[in-house]
Amino acid sequence: MRTSRDRTAYNMTMTVPREDLVAGLAARRELGPDYDAAFAEVIAARIEEQLAARQAGRELPR
Repeated sequence: MRTSRDRTAYNMTMTVPREDLVAGLAARRELGPDYDAAFAEVIAARIEEQLAARQAGRELPR
């Protein structure tokens, strides 16, 4: 079971900017459900990019 401390540490290390996600969700709402797959691909690619950069020990520009 995760503790509050675990969640705080996890949240502090996340590097996907919240503003990007909020903007993406707003765009998704405007485009409608026909673009769900494309939206998911873009979000997944961004997260994978951030994870790869973290593994390589570098920070991506925001």
